[in-house]
Amino acid sequence: MTIVEKPDSNWLARLRHGNKVWLAKEQREAVVEWPYEPPDPGHKCGRIGIRLGHLDSWFIDSNGRGIDGKPLMQPIEGELPENPPPLPDNEVRRLQREFEYLEHRVEHLERVLAVSLIQNS
Repeated sequence: MTIVEKPDSNWLARLRHGNKVWLAKEQREAVVEWPYEPPDPGHKCGRIGIRLGHLDSWFIDSNGRGIDGKPLMQPIEGELPENPPPLPDNEVRRLQREFEYLEHRVEHLERVLAVSLIQNS
């Protein structure tokens, strides 16, 4: 795995579901669950959804830095598409995130139920 040390500006906007990123502070990789959403007017940081064993939402600027300006994410070579497909509008993306969250929650509950049934048999 090779980390792209000096990516082009706004590289986060090219990531899509399933791409991998390097988490600088954690020193590990994560999988993008939902693409970067630019900041709302008047805000510095947007948001991206990643999976670190669990689903997580991070506030981050378009260059992979946190609110304090320190690097949080870096692209991994081969995981940054040159011409990604266009994103659906914000409302569709919001609904997709909600469905993904519900899907992961149901999967978790199914695992818990299976363990409980095994332990009680």
